[in-house]
Amino acid sequence: MFVRVVRGPVADRESARTALQRCVERLSPESSGWLGTTAGVTEDGQLLVLESFESEEAAHRTLDPGGGGQWSTQNDLFTGNVIVRDSLAVLVIPLNGDLEDATFVRILEGRYRDPERARALMTVDLPAWANFAPHLLGGLVVDHAEGAYTTALYYTSEDAAREAEFNKPPGNVEEVMKQIGALNAGMPTLFTLRQPWLLQHYPSLHACDTPNTLVDRDPA
Repeated sequence: MFVRVVRGPVADRESARTALQRCVERLSPESSGWLGTTAGVTEDGQLLVLESFESEEAAHRTLDPGGGGQWSTQNDLFTGNVIVRDSLAVLVIPLNGDLEDATFVRILEGRYRDPERARALMTVDLPAWANFAPHLLGGLVVDHAEGAYTTALYYTSEDAAREAEFNKPPGNVEEVMKQIGALNAGMPTLFTLRQPWLLQHYPSLHACDTPNTLVDRDPA
């Protein structure tokens, strides 16, 4: 799997959603290798998009100029600098359900001192993680160059995620959390999507019944 992550400031949430929807409508999983989209706008106006493809070749064929999906190059959409990062490795972590059922998404940007070690730790005793965090549907971990990463965490609801912050993890889960945290080079940056737009085609998790329709998960 290959993931392109785009982040940049926008003035209007609805205009951003419309622009993204237009591009999603052009994508065919059969012809483009597109697997899914996770996107949303933070309360301070940052648009974040994770576009997933079967391969790097498929992503460049679709997203680069001339491919029909290069929505991120629209100068009238963004109001400032746009950051585009491609993946070196991608890890999908299924825990308690389909990612597209999330109504709340947290996205972390940071840097690991040892990305391979961090990725290995994330797959340790997944049943224990699932039992400890039933509100967490799963995650998508995207490794970039020089140890940088983007992690998307998908929750059943914001209320459930907030309430779980006070839960003490069992010993094995707590130890793994500490080890992963120790691998961070500085504090990661947290972005919150309270109204995420989700469309997933990850075959290991879910076969979407409504392709090419951006699902607006509004908890209200």
